[in-house]
Amino acid sequence: MDMSVAVPKCIGGNEAVVNLLVDVLSYFEIMKTLIEDLQYVSVERIWYLTPGESMATGLHEIHS
Repeated sequence: MDMSVAVPKCIGGNEAVVNLLVDVLSYFEIMKTLIEDLQYVSVERIWYLTPGESMATGLHEIHS
């Protein structure tokens, strides 16, 4: 993810936009969605967009 530009963008790799229910949001739910539902083989990084914010200010990498 290139965060040095005004609107962050994915550099290489694949990207997907996934809407999950925050009531059941967990590591296991995220991994199930990405690996089983979207057929990803591996996941290197996961980013979260704060609802109502722009990609420039509301995009955050999930570390834990």
